[in-house]
Amino acid sequence: MEIIYLILGALFGAIIGWLVARSKFLAEQRDSASTAIIEQEKNRTLLVQVMELKKEIELERKKVLDLTNSLASTEADFRNLEEKMDERKVEMLELQER
Repeated sequence: MEIIYLILGALFGAIIGWLVARSKFLAEQRDSASTAIIEQEKNRTLLVQVMELKKEIELERKKVLDLTNSLASTEADFRNLEEKMDERKVEMLELQER
């Protein structure tokens, strides 16, 4: 009779152990699935941020290019005005010498 109790005890222990292990396995599986979903959402959010930042960078680059072109044009105008001023100075000096 004792052998039957031992066999039943071992059988119940194995069943309980199997149920506990299965429960832990399923819990880990659920956790890993929820972690994967969270990571995917983070990735989507980061991709949206990257796209927004790329758009902002492109706008800033365009502004820099426009400002650079404007500066070059203004510098050319300034040089032309300086040349005209120098020519006028020479003309004024020639007129004063006469």
